Amino acid sequence: MIDRVFLNEQGADLLNLYRWTPEQALFVKTETLPDLVPVGTFEDVPGTGMKIFIGERRPRAGQMVITLATHGKNHDEAFALQREIATLAPLFRGYSRTPGGTLSIAGVSKVTRSFAGGAQHGGAVELTVEHKSPYFWQESKSRSVAVGSAAIVNIGGQARADLKVSIPAGGSAVINPSILSDAGLTTWHGTIPAGQILTLDGEDVTLNGVDAALYVTGPLPYLEPGLGSLTIIAAGASAVIAWKEGEL
Repeated sequence: MIDRVFLNEQGADLLNLYRWTPEQALFVKTETLPDLVPVGTFEDVPGTGMKIFIGERRPRAGQMVITLATHGKNHDEAFALQREIATLAPLFRGYSRTPGGTLSIAGVSKVTRSFAGGAQHGGAVELTVEHKSPYFWQESKSRSVAVGSAAIVNIGGQARADLKVSIPAGGSAVINPSILSDAGLTTWHGTIPAGQILTLDGEDVTLNGVDAALYVTGPLPYLEPGLGSLTIIAAGASAVIAWKEGEL
């Protein structure tokens, strides 16, 4: 069973990290866990010899190192496999593993290739991976929420969950819908015509598929891990939220 895959920007499989053919073999030899570095910094307190921490304690993106074992029936097959990995490495934008989830990555900052002599003895390709986020993201969750009153939402994992909010207007238009989340108050200034859908998904805001981001004021909605409160004000509409939970 393939349980480790590199993905492209669209989330499609780019390189399956298990390959067993008569000509080549590829598998994960070693893998570090993602680095976890606090967002804040340590600063000296003048005249005391002490240090204090300033800023958030939320971890920021770091690095991890994945070493792939590469084998070939002969030298040509062995080197061809290493060249394939090195050629695809600049395109890597995600790393999916089971169990674990999907790690969003900015790219591969270093590719180191080695060879152990005879092709049957194999070689290795070491990939230094730069993260966009320190979290492994799980499959998306969604649920309907009541409009006009506070809804309690349970966010698992350790990461702040950015919300995708869909507000379909029913039989009448909806004017200036707003969302109150842990981010604060988000308002879309406009009218959702009857039967149309407003969707806020990160920086992408659309009305029936047409860009409508210019009409948004306030921060993008999110909820912190644990039991959170979300209030959507949109008289005459319903609402569905979706999110992904991040695990360290």
